[in-house]
Amino acid sequence: MSCPACNCREVYTFDDENEPCDDRLQRCAACGHIFDLDDHADEEDEVSTP
Repeated sequence: MSCPACNCREVYTFDDENEPCDDRLQRCAACGHIFDLDDHADEEDEVSTP
């Protein structure tokens, strides 16, 4: 998984004050962009199965 804004691969779970148990939000370590897991950028080195 990587940041959709800058493609950084280092992301952390973001604890939203309104939804403290929601683990879908991630924060990029490089640019600080907060995004939903469904919005992550595809990594080019991931192996896809045929």
